[in-house]
Amino acid sequence: MNRKLTASMKKFALPEAHPAYHVLGIELDELRGLVLLKGGKSEEGLAKIESAARGEKSLPEDFGPPSLHKPANELLGEVLLERKEPQKARAAFEQAQEIAPGRVQSLRGLAQCATLLSDSELAMSVSARLKSIAASAGSDSPVQNSEDGL
Repeated sequence: MNRKLTASMKKFALPEAHPAYHVLGIELDELRGLVLLKGGKSEEGLAKIESAARGEKSLPEDFGPPSLHKPANELLGEVLLERKEPQKARAAFEQAQEIAPGRVQSLRGLAQCATLLSDSELAMSVSARLKSIAASAGSDSPVQNSEDGL
């Protein structure tokens, strides 16, 4: 993690063992990974995002759903889809669902994987979950108002 960030966290007495201490580092790895990908360093960028995903998975469950703006496994899945690696993307989106069940963006990623992998069982399962979420969200929900109707 960045030395300035680490020093600031210690200054405000956030113990290194506290899960929040690691969330910023995970987010920094996500951002650094995206910058590397955009800069043409795809292997390095992917490695950074994979590192963020491992860090996210290591957060204790009692910490609750991740406070990350973009869950690392979801981001990893999106990057892997862009790289035309749907099987690996599926695993990343499934990890994201374990950490934040029902997160629509991860489910949509899984739906894309199902299409690319011609996995009708996965497609039906994801579609049912998205429809269930949409039904409980109400008619003014972004889930209801998406392009695909889910």
